[in-house]
Amino acid sequence: MQGYILCGEKEEAVGEVFNISCSEPSTALEIIEALLKEANNPHKVILVPPKIAWPCINLAVALRIIKMPAEQLLYFKGDYSYSIEKAKKLLGYNPQKNASEAAVELLRGYIDDRERIREKACSY
Repeated sequence: MQGYILCGEKEEAVGEVFNISCSEPSTALEIIEALLKEANNPHKVILVPPKIAWPCINLAVALRIIKMPAEQLLYFKGDYSYSIEKAKKLLGYNPQKNASEAAVELLRGYIDDRERIREKACSY
């Protein structure tokens, strides 16, 4: 939230584009494990080699078992972290959470508001 507020308050932000992100990236595994822990889910993540996983994922997409656009699946194949240095320098942006902590906060917000979210989702 801090980054968005700073963009609205700082003259330096006018006409600029910023990456407003976390203090540091987390791996997908770190994020998933943090979410499992927060949800008190005892399951463990089992890593599957990409040579096995991707053909299965592609088949699941083709069979519509996984309903996710192909471009979203590409995020799982790479390391997509983006620099926040411009926002730090021009705005004084100083995020307090890493990506895992931010994901946990998002989950907590969802849990607190899930009934309203479910009702809203059913109205589309």
